Amino acid sequence: MLAFILGQTAVAIGLMIWQGGGTDLSGAEKLLMRGDMLALAAFGTLPGCFLVIWGAVRLARRSLTEYLALVPPNRRDLLIGLAATASFAVVVDIVTHLSGRNIVPPAVVDMYVTSRDSGTLIYLLLGIVIAAPLTEELIFRGFLFRGWSQTRFGAVLATLLTAPLWASLHMQYDWFFMGHIVVIGLMLGWLRWRSGSLLLTMGLHALLNAWAMLETAVIIEWIK
Repeated sequence: MLAFILGQTAVAIGLMIWQGGGTDLSGAEKLLMRGDMLALAAFGTLPGCFLVIWGAVRLARRSLTEYLALVPPNRRDLLIGLAATASFAVVVDIVTHLSGRNIVPPAVVDMYVTSRDSGTLIYLLLGIVIAAPLTEELIFRGFLFRGWSQTRFGAVLATLLTAPLWASLHMQYDWFFMGHIVVIGLMLGWLRWRSGSLLLTMGLHALLNAWAMLETAVIIEWIK
């Protein structure tokens, strides 16, 4: 977690200095709304987090592939994962609409519009759909889930702990959308336990983020 936070902070400050904007944190937040900068920050956290996890697994004298469950899921678990993800996407949109809120959170709208207007939308997609799922799944459903699932409380405690911790990284959202992320974390934790495959949760995480970006594009560009 420390490597993740320090990695993003270092990239943000480095980008601000490079852009000649000083080191004001409010400036960093605005800068990171652009797709190219957000993608660079997202990819910039991956090496540090991976090295920390790789070092810990090496100290335990374990195989990285085995410890992090970097194996493909079987066909049944893949279909169950896809069905659960699709069901969640539909239900959460219905609940959000019935609550009187916009389906797309304001923070996502801001990221999309800023990236589109600066011509960096493709980089936003790379950061959201590829970098974020890779890094976050390595930390939460990979390393932390594996360690905590070995306690006497097992996979249940690991799932209950990792879901809100993962949601806490998304402070740009209000409590309602943070609740959605907690539910996603619980679903991904269950699928990680059921399938024994981190590759499955990485793929589903990427699929959910891609759906969110597609939904945002449709609403902003056509439905408005």
